[in-house]
Amino acid sequence: MLHARAVDGLQKRPFRADPSPKTSRPAETRPRERKPAQGGYCPHGPHHFRRQKPPSRDKNPLDNQAARREGSAVNITLDTVKIGTYAVRVLCQLDDILLQANGFTMKFPERPNWTYRLKRDSRPAAVLLDNPETRKQLEDLGEHWRSRIHARIRKDWGERCFAPDENGHWRHPLFKASGTRFSCMHCGQAFPGAELAANLWHCPDPKCDGSPIDITPSEHPA
Repeated sequence: MLHARAVDGLQKRPFRADPSPKTSRPAETRPRERKPAQGGYCPHGPHHFRRQKPPSRDKNPLDNQAARREGSAVNITLDTVKIGTYAVRVLCQLDDILLQANGFTMKFPERPNWTYRLKRDSRPAAVLLDNPETRKQLEDLGEHWRSRIHARIRKDWGERCFAPDENGHWRHPLFKASGTRFSCMHCGQAFPGAELAANLWHCPDPKCDGSPIDITPSEHPA
């Protein structure tokens, strides 16, 4: 049995015998459609999963612009070489060359005046480091790919950054500033432009880790 107040409330409500159909929202007020994720897990369900396409590989992997933009997050595989009975992978990471095998990693820095760094363990491929012949093959392989990195950098920056103008001024590859001498913000030393250009605009002092972004024109006379 309904309460008296409830009955009164029902009687006061207007009755619509033929309600008009609901009108659709205008296009500008409709909620935006949620697009599926471009790769990985999506909270809207497995049917929204979309596999991300890998960047297209050019004939020369060092010229692949898309892969180079991702260099901060991934290692770019350049080649796989068999030395002895072991496979050695050649990788590029932030313009550093890595040689990886099942027992060691050799890192050849982009910086020309730094030698390679070695990490090894007790896995089988480490025997390649104990044989002078196979170790020389590894060193030559790393230097070959590092020289290709240097050639690509020179091409990107232009020869103007590696040769002086008629006034003997050298152009900085990042800031476009010119001068005869430049200073390193890390160690405070000043160097002539020719010495910096020969080291791909890294600080020539092997104990300093100054990169091209740390090199500025010096006020000291040549």
